Amino acid sequence: PHPPLPAEAAGGGGAPTPPALQFGVFLAGADSSEDLGSEIALGGYNGQRMLTPLQWAPVASQQMGYWQVQIKAVRIGNRTLDICKDGSCRGIVDTGTSHLGVPSNRLGEFSSALIADATEGQDCRTADAPDLEIVLEGFTLSLSPKNYMRPLPVQKGMVLGRGVGQNVGSERAGARDAVAAAAGAGAAHTCAAKIT
Repeated sequence: PHPPLPAEAAGGGGAPTPPALQFGVFLAGADSSEDLGSEIALGGYNGQRMLTPLQWAPVASQQMGYWQVQIKAVRIGNRTLDICKDGSCRGIVDTGTSHLGVPSNRLGEFSSALIADATEGQDCRTADAPDLEIVLEGFTLSLSPKNYMRPLPVQKGMVLGRGVGQNVGSERAGARDAVAAAAGAGAAHTCAAKIT
């Protein structure tokens, strides 16, 4: 089954979708200082829940059945990674996860670039770490450590995840580990990104 896609979303061009075919999802954080609950809006979206103006990206490979968008480039700090230079990068927009998924053969590169030294108990979302930018069709999604870091630091050398990666539209990739490596030589703890 495919997600119901209006012609404007599937065809690109950044054209807004008619309100009857829209939906909006707002997920309140567990540590939210405001008394907000999560909500889903059918037939539109609640503009009061938006942190930034709404932007549209065309759906790529509609026949795959995912809310999938083309990723033109990925930047960490001021460095553009070569991962998307061939034009084949895609990302799935998924409200069911809080982690960023990356190809298994690039997990180490992302993990080592998105870390920062930490002290025990530090809130890693305020860490001095680079921004992550995902360039989509028509706009750039900018994520700060507040958006991508695990809240609490881990001990240096701790294995953060083990699993089998899967690239969209391909066979399953091999097993991989993400190991927390402290950015500085003397650090006992590391702030690490929520990536799988």
